[in-house]
Amino acid sequence: MATLTESLAAILVGAAAPLFGDGMLHRAQAQGGFADVPIRCRTEALRQETGESGLPEHRLSLIVLLPGLGTGPTTEDEVTAAGRRWRIAAVEQDPAGSHATLDARPL
Repeated sequence: MATLTESLAAILVGAAAPLFGDGMLHRAQAQGGFADVPIRCRTEALRQETGESGLPEHRLSLIVLLPGLGTGPTTEDEVTAAGRRWRIAAVEQDPAGSHATLDARPL
């Protein structure tokens, strides 16, 4: 039986689902390579900043819905969203388990 927090998170995710598009999580595998998992995600910010060497650096902030994914994304994983593939640099997971906010950089 689902807890109250899980039930509320499911309701919230269901209501927000139309605001999210399709993406692909590429889960890193222990034996090497990646396993592709479809996700629902929304781009929060796509920006260009100056990187360490003074060259332009693109960054992506992405919200990923977690229900149905099992475990959330990690910094070992990659994601395809906003028209390209990105390396996940940081993950902040919602305590209720509804979503994760990813900070990513292009490959």
